[in-house]
Amino acid sequence: MAAPTGLTYANSNDLVGFELHSAADAFGVDGLKLGVSASLNGDAAATTSAHAMENSMSFGASYVTTAGDSTVTIGGGFFTGDTVATAATSDVQSTAVAMTAATGDLTVGIGYASGAYLKANGALDEQVTGASATTAGVKYVSGDITFNLGFATGTGTDEVLGVAATASDTDSYEQTAASIGYAVASGVSATIGYSERARTTENAVSLAHSGSSWYIGADVSF
Repeated sequence: MAAPTGLTYANSNDLVGFELHSAADAFGVDGLKLGVSASLNGDAAATTSAHAMENSMSFGASYVTTAGDSTVTIGGGFFTGDTVATAATSDVQSTAVAMTAATGDLTVGIGYASGAYLKANGALDEQVTGASATTAGVKYVSGDITFNLGFATGTGTDEVLGVAATASDTDSYEQTAASIGYAVASGVSATIGYSERARTTENAVSLAHSGSSWYIGADVSF
């Protein structure tokens, strides 16, 4: 069976591979879990316009600890892979880490990821380099009211496989959102939210994907 072509970011082929996961409290450390996986495919072959995943490997870990009435969760991972393409041979890799802390009715979280990957885009696959994303959020519950505030930003440079990218090929995205939810009655809640976003494509402002918006809605469950 030939390896699949197209989008292969943070994904593996289905030829030869393995996964290993630790039990809870790995190496005697309370709250620690570890995992590793890999896939091998020396027969990978690309088409005239796309790439194919050859080998990949990933590592991950999570750690949960408590201090007083606070619970902190930290997780992270690393992925790396080799791809083959007619225009170029490119590597893909990604590193991500995130942390949440919950104290009573307050929860705070933050995350960061960076790397390079390949993506399917119409007739020709593209390579994305210098990709990075940062997220942060806060949630607070006070009686029947829930407050949420979130922020996300990301950037990356894309170009057709085998073509050197320049600063003019940079895309970026930024969004800030907030909402308030109110439990009206059992099974009924109302929400009002606001979002402000800005996006650039090829280093130019994308008006169709930028601006502000409001949301008012209700959820009813039976």
